Parts: sequence; C-alpha cells; structure tokens
Amino acid sequence: MKRLLISMTILALLIVPQVALCSDVDDLKAADDRAQMLNYSLNPNDVEAFVGMFHKEYILINAYYAFPMVMTREQLRQSKLNSIAQTESISYTMVDAHYQVAGNTGVVCHYGTEVAKPKGAPVVIRNLRYTITFVKIDGKWLVYAAHVSVIPSGN
Repeated sequence: MKRLLISMTILALLIVPQVALCSDVDDLKAADDRAQMLNYSLNPNDVEAFVGMFHKEYILINAYYAFPMVMTREQLRQSKLNSIAQTESISYTMVDAHYQVAGNTGVVCHYGTEVAKPKGAPVVIRNLRYTITFVKIDGKWLVYAAHVSVIPSGN
C-alpha cells in the first residue's frame, strides 16, 4: 500500500505541471488568436479592444523601422486608426504556430500569408513571420513585444 501511495504521488507530480502548462498554453493561444483577429480588423469599434491587448509600452520590431520602436497605447491607437483609414481590406492566414510559456512570459511564433488591399492601390500579398512576446499581468496576457518580418520569396 505504501509503495502504491508513493508511486501515485510521483505520477501526480509528473502530470500536474503538464496539465498546468497546457492550461497556460491554451490561454496564451486564445490571447494570440484574439490579438490576430483584432490586428486584422478594419472595424473602428475594435480599436479599443485591440489597444487593450498590449502592454502600456509595447516594443515593435519590423522591416519599416531601423531599430525597435517603443509605442505607447496612444501611439498604437493612432497607428491602428491610420491603418484602418488607408486599408480597403486585409486578411491573414496562419500556416503554423508554436506556443511556449515560462512563468508569466509567453512566446508565440507563427507564419502565414497576409493579403492587403490599400485604398487606391493594388493588392499586396506577403508571407510574414511573427514572434510575439506576451506577459501575464493580473491574469491577462498582454503583448509586450513583436517582431514581424517578410519571408523572402522561395522560403
């Protein structure tokens, strides 16, 4: 009986962290899904929900800026409103994703295809790679940093 109890305790200690980890990863995946949906929304009514998904000082790294850019929520709000005003349609189809959680930090890596139609311009199709760092504050995943890059043709 003692041996069975010890074996069950060891088994529980091995399983419980995995269950907790799965829960954290599921929460992170849901936060990323919501962030992507709001990122590609052109509905002005979604702007505040979009901004609310970000840390108060968000770090953006992409091909348009030479160095990482720290954006406040107000700058992010204005950037999103400008994007909505300049874009007729936009969509993103995720191909593959990886989610990793360590404590209150989550990292999401995915790639996919963006199809954008700027107002008065032809459709632009780009294959993009994202790496997004989330932090969990007061039980909520917030985007802290994101790196977006265009995948070179043929890769």
